[in-house]
Amino acid sequence: MPGPAESVHWTTEEAPAVWVDLTYPGDVVQTVKGFAMAWPKELAQVQWVEFSMVREA
Repeated sequence: MPGPAESVHWTTEEAPAVWVDLTYPGDVVQTVKGFAMAWPKELAQVQWVEFSMVREA
């Protein structure tokens, strides 16, 4: 699988905190606090805790 076309910043240390709007089935939107783990210019890979489990999108 080819890598991203633009440079991506990855981090596991000092990941910036972000607020993320997640859309669940049924168009239910929930705002959660997470941490940006990787990002190019317009998207971010985010981790957050939900029901005591680490989630990622």
